[in-house]
Amino acid sequence: MSEMDLKSALRVPETVLKRKRAASFAHALNSKKKRSNRTKSKLETSVKRAEKFVREFRNKERSTLRAKSVIQGKRADSSKRISIAPEDKVLLVIRIRAGKKDEIPNIYAKTLKKFSLNKLFSARLIRHNKHNLKKLKTIEEYVTWGSPNLKLIKDLVHKRGYTRVDKVKRPLSDNTIVEEKLGDC
Repeated sequence: MSEMDLKSALRVPETVLKRKRAASFAHALNSKKKRSNRTKSKLETSVKRAEKFVREFRNKERSTLRAKSVIQGKRADSSKRISIAPEDKVLLVIRIRAGKKDEIPNIYAKTLKKFSLNKLFSARLIRHNKHNLKKLKTIEEYVTWGSPNLKLIKDLVHKRGYTRVDKVKRPLSDNTIVEEKLGDC
């Protein structure tokens, strides 16, 4: 091929070139806007007012002091809690308040973890004794509890019940697993 044929074969219409230039220019503008939006959002999140830090610190400190006073039995309103009949052997505890890890004091977080109440609206059946009641009073802000009736316990166990046999978590579909583990009581 001659050089003249090669030039004519490589020739691109002017309208196509204009469209390509406009598209590349628009792409450059969009990427520049995106970059500026990212830096603005980083600046907005990185700047916190001092008042907010003080407020968060005071709230955390107050709740820690409250928990310590409840543990030591010095709090006046801890005795005003609705008493549960001592003949009830089981308590149903439900977590009703969530919080970020930074906001929850360690005393609350440890107690919630011991009761396995990690998520909001998670429920556990626990034994009714003085030790557990004392723990529940410390995390009173985050949970509610009461004595469940027989129908509620049956429904919960059949719908959501799990057991661990040989370190394997299995759903409770019928009583065979429980009978094997506990035997005839």
